[in-house]
Amino acid sequence: MSKPVLLQINAYQGSGSIGRIAEQIGLRAGAAGWDVYMASGARYSRPCQLEEIRFSTMFQEYMHILRSLLLDAHGGGSRRATRRLIRAIEKLHPNVIHLHNVHGYYLNIKLFFNYLKKSGIPVVWTLHDCWTMTGHCAHFESAGCMRWREGCHHCPLKREYPRTLFLDASERNYRLKKQLFTSLPNLRIVTVSQWLAEIVRQSYLQSYPLQVLHNGIGLDVFRPTASDMRQRLGLGNAFVVLGVASVWYAAKGITEFIRLAGNPDIRVVLVGVTEKQRKLFPDSVVTVARTHDRQELAAIYTMADVLVNPTYNDSFPTVNLEALACGTPVVTYRTGGSPEAVDAETGVVVAKGDYDGLVAAVEGFRNRPKPSEACRRRAETCFDMNRCAERYLELFESCRQP
Repeated sequence: MSKPVLLQINAYQGSGSIGRIAEQIGLRAGAAGWDVYMASGARYSRPCQLEEIRFSTMFQEYMHILRSLLLDAHGGGSRRATRRLIRAIEKLHPNVIHLHNVHGYYLNIKLFFNYLKKSGIPVVWTLHDCWTMTGHCAHFESAGCMRWREGCHHCPLKREYPRTLFLDASERNYRLKKQLFTSLPNLRIVTVSQWLAEIVRQSYLQSYPLQVLHNGIGLDVFRPTASDMRQRLGLGNAFVVLGVASVWYAAKGITEFIRLAGNPDIRVVLVGVTEKQRKLFPDSVVTVARTHDRQELAAIYTMADVLVNPTYNDSFPTVNLEALACGTPVVTYRTGGSPEAVDAETGVVVAKGDYDGLVAAVEGFRNRPKPSEACRRRAETCFDMNRCAERYLELFESCRQP
């Protein structure tokens, strides 16, 4: 009897939180006897432990970016690459296709979803953001825009990812996405947070089976890690407020960290800052470049007294989970699924934009012992990657084609 075949598709491979999540899910399926393949875009493709399907090129993706910039047609390029992917799928005959982010300038959604409709292959689609339900943006919270409920138009976020310079085609894009994404005969949707699940229930995807599976992380990597990190960063015994991002921009709370840096009782450490961005922050802020060394990142989380995540757009930020796993509590705005990471022992949730509340929450942790054991225990109970991957495997088994 031949092995069942799983094909995962994502913009990232072997990098980024979603890329690592997809890889771990694939490894668990492989251990259970599945043949697992990973298809991804070219720009964010790093070596991974799954068998790779290469179908796109850097040139094709940059042409897709140009199309998106000029025509607001994200998902409308990459026709040749998508045909190549479809030919690969026809050879594989997968029992299940697991989609992650289909946006990212590497896939033609019209060609691809028309093929999925015709093929009837069972699809599990994990939504990591809101792009699937809108006419343009991946996150609408910062603009307070709710047009996606009825039909996007006059997009207030057209200069945000996926950025467009001139046209606003959000109305057209919304209609096209609705037509394509509601056409699949055998689709199950997974969201990474309860908040995102509620968005799906209010969208044109509401009729599909829906399941919430919080993302997990590798607890063997992200764990309390002894190091000389405080000495290396010149922090001494200061109370350390940590911020971590893959890419820093306004919606990640840059303004809040600049204001926090003026507090003489704390030291702010920011990870993921580029050389160009260093000048945005006062000299008192310790900036660290983005690192792919997860052991180093675990040491930084461990030495901090609190992670502050004043995000204005997020579905379920991985940095919260990583901090908890390293024994560090979290202060976050009530944004998207970010509050779902913590409980009363391990974090504080503050109204979005309430800077005074943010400061009060930080001061609360400064004036009591660090709840390291409770943080680690919550990570082990709720956000173990192995447990997360096992639940995906159960889902694949329940919906696969014979």
